[in-house]
Amino acid sequence: MLSQQLTTFVYDPSDREIEKQLDNETRSVTSYDAAGQMLVVSNLESDNSVISRFTYTYDPIGNRLQEVRNEGATTLRVRTGPDEPSRDPNCPEPTVTYDNHKRQKIRKVTTWG
Repeated sequence: MLSQQLTTFVYDPSDREIEKQLDNETRSVTSYDAAGQMLVVSNLESDNSVISRFTYTYDPIGNRLQEVRNEGATTLRVRTGPDEPSRDPNCPEPTVTYDNHKRQKIRKVTTWG
């Protein structure tokens, strides 16, 4: 069965992604500090209840020190490293739409199931 998922992106005046809205009405909201580093990423249900929240701390020169994951009653503290996207060679590439500022606005992913 072929289906498509539509993802919509919202950016702040500094071109940082601040919201990602998914087809299933869940969304991800990101806040940043004055230096432009991610502070909190909240994954929310359509009623704004929290699915999960990721909080980041940095040292004075901007290196990420800690990521705290809150998932319901569970809190995990993890050491961070380079963020490497995982790529499945069997998965088709998404269709991506960009705005005039070359920011990603919509991503459509085809899934098989």
